[in-house]
Amino acid sequence: AKLFLDFITGKEYQQAAADILHQRSVRRDVDFGLKGIASTKNLKALDVQSMAMLTSLQSAAR
Repeated sequence: AKLFLDFITGKEYQQAAADILHQRSVRRDVDFGLKGIASTKNLKALDVQSMAMLTSLQSAAR
């Protein structure tokens, strides 16, 4: 299981997933080359409390 996780989170696989599948990487050192989409390293993290508040607001809006 550890080898699989090391492989799936490794830079080589993550870059291929970004290039071929247009999947955003869990790594900040992987380029996400779609035009108009911010690179992963330029994204800001959302803390758990803010995420909970956002989720409750979205639920209330439904």
